[in-house]
Amino acid sequence: MIHKSYKPSLQARRRGISTLLFVGSLPVILGITGLVIDLTNLYTRRAIAQRASDAAALAGAMVSKAEGTGSNDSTIIAEA
Repeated sequence: MIHKSYKPSLQARRRGISTLLFVGSLPVILGITGLVIDLTNLYTRRAIAQRASDAAALAGAMVSKAEGTGSNDSTIIAEA
């Protein structure tokens, strides 16, 4: 009697390859996800800082106007 050596079916081999591909690509997927989260956080904080800077410039212009520097509104805003 001749014994055949064990050969996994084609479907079982494909399943194993799919698992390896998934495990191999997981660090890349997680890295890209982390990068997207970091960039979103960066742009959000940058927008908040820009709004604060704009508010400070306008507040400074209003104080300058209140002190009576003799400049009109458009000049104060342009200088700010």
